[in-house]
Amino acid sequence: MYDEWCQILNAAIPDRKPTIGVGLNDPSKVTEEDLAQARSVAKLIIVGTNNAGHEDVVSECPELKLVQMLKEGEIQGIVKVHCGGVKLRNAYMETFDLPHVNRGCLVSFHAKKPNSDDRSERTAMIFPLSPEGGATRTDRLTGIREAIDELGIFTKGSIHVGLLSLCRLGTSKDWSYDAESRRSDEDATWLKKQLDGAGAGVTAYNYGLELETALQRSDIISPFRGGYGGLLYRTLAFLGTAREIASPSFTSFPYVDGTNNLGNLAMRVKYAAGLNSSFYI
Repeated sequence: MYDEWCQILNAAIPDRKPTIGVGLNDPSKVTEEDLAQARSVAKLIIVGTNNAGHEDVVSECPELKLVQMLKEGEIQGIVKVHCGGVKLRNAYMETFDLPHVNRGCLVSFHAKKPNSDDRSERTAMIFPLSPEGGATRTDRLTGIREAIDELGIFTKGSIHVGLLSLCRLGTSKDWSYDAESRRSDEDATWLKKQLDGAGAGVTAYNYGLELETALQRSDIISPFRGGYGGLLYRTLAFLGTAREIASPSFTSFPYVDGTNNLGNLAMRVKYAAGLNSSFYI
């Protein structure tokens, strides 16, 4: 599925190269090959702090500089590789007067088939991903809907949302779960009702604790809280099955983050360029 998404992104890249601003304070976080691939699909303006090798613009606060450039139309999107993620997000929200920005992680991984050693490759968007995401059921619903719209830019197929909670499926009233765990099940049940059939080809299901089943079936995986989403991605990466495609913010301007600072520039730039095609061309 990773290769399939490479093809999807390559097909979405506009003929006229967009200009993408890249936050990069440490040049060792990218390779020359990665830079060359990124520059083949977009014009890059690299903003960093110390003029250490790749920067086109040197700034004491590259995060604010990138957002200012986006607002002024000097760039059509932002890709973070190595700069302050919180600073960038806060500058983005303040500049565009946004109360919050939801972010997910589109990741390819291998899921073990039931009662078998066989594995299938899957790709899913994890949301919420960060501790500040999905704090309430309404916030989580908003972010999931934004994730559905995001995936719909690139693929017109059906989308299945896998909702996770802290309870074993169907047993929240039978076991002595604490109040937080029971609430997670209530939230997932509520979200299913809001999402199931809400859009063409959209289905949702509360998998409870059955992460292994959700991973096999879902296009969007939604843990109870953002912190659990971050742990989910890190677990998949630790087990060696995860390949991050991009960690986009669901906003009207392409703003692509990453769950780590290690490379992957070309894929993030391709994703931002593909979004740019939908919004601007």
